[in-house]
Amino acid sequence: AGNAAGRTTVDYEPSINPSLENKIMKQVLALHRRIGLKGVSRTDVKVNGDDIFILDVNSMPNMEPSKSFLPLIARHNHISFHELINRLISHFMTHYYLSQKLVFVY
Repeated sequence: AGNAAGRTTVDYEPSINPSLENKIMKQVLALHRRIGLKGVSRTDVKVNGDDIFILDVNSMPNMEPSKSFLPLIARHNHISFHELINRLISHFMTHYYLSQKLVFVY
């Protein structure tokens, strides 16, 4: 519910069992690929014991520099907003140029 339901506490490095974390990452990545996502997405999950429930896949995460999760996570990992945008554009250009879906006009 983000900030709409009240103050949200963000934990960028939650204490989670490495085996469970790996299981979550594999399931989220498999779903990301299964539905054909190519770039950045945000997946919300709920964990109950060893059970993982995928609640939502957001294919267009918000990019407000000081409030949205993706820029905040990047900043936590020492990636500036400018660098994040450059990486996203570079990924897009590489992916579509290599797949010949994008034609460059000079």
